[in-house]
Amino acid sequence: MKWLISCFEPFNGAKTNSSQIVCEKLKAMSWDGQIQFTAPLPVTYSGSWPALKQAIEKSEVDGVLALGQAESRSNLSLECVALNWLDSATADNRGEVITCKPVLEGEPDVIWSNIPWSRIEADKSWSRSYSAGTFVCNGLMYHLCHWARSNGKQAGFLHLPLVDVQTDSVFEKSFKMPLDHAVQAMTKILEFLVQQK
Repeated sequence: MKWLISCFEPFNGAKTNSSQIVCEKLKAMSWDGQIQFTAPLPVTYSGSWPALKQAIEKSEVDGVLALGQAESRSNLSLECVALNWLDSATADNRGEVITCKPVLEGEPDVIWSNIPWSRIEADKSWSRSYSAGTFVCNGLMYHLCHWARSNGKQAGFLHLPLVDVQTDSVFEKSFKMPLDHAVQAMTKILEFLVQQK
């Protein structure tokens, strides 16, 4: 399978985003045309999905995996389900705050990612997660999984913890995974994805 991988720009006053940092490292590796990467997506409710959808339409891939940052996590979170719900006091990068609103009116309350995360080998670097939050990441995942279901593709979302090269003052007291460790884990995950049928 051929996959498209996306990441996010920095947000909430930070100057870095672990998903963007890790993607830059992954892009420098050889993937024999099986893995493509997007430019960093805007951390906005209105802009993230249109930007990713545009990248999808320019590519010929079988699956899409979106990456995001979750500074409260200590390992890679393989997100299994997206909620049709946005509810966060945190403003996106356009200053928009959305509370108690569905991602898509009239659609199911939840959509499960159809990436078979249950088949990936157990590893202490990652774990399955059943909450992608209710901020921009969850909104993007819901749109993406809705698209995948409608187009016969595979799609999902993965949250990365912070990595040790992020020196932003806002992350000073947060757990950080060694960057090499995060890249190695992501490499294994992408190798798993391209082997899917």
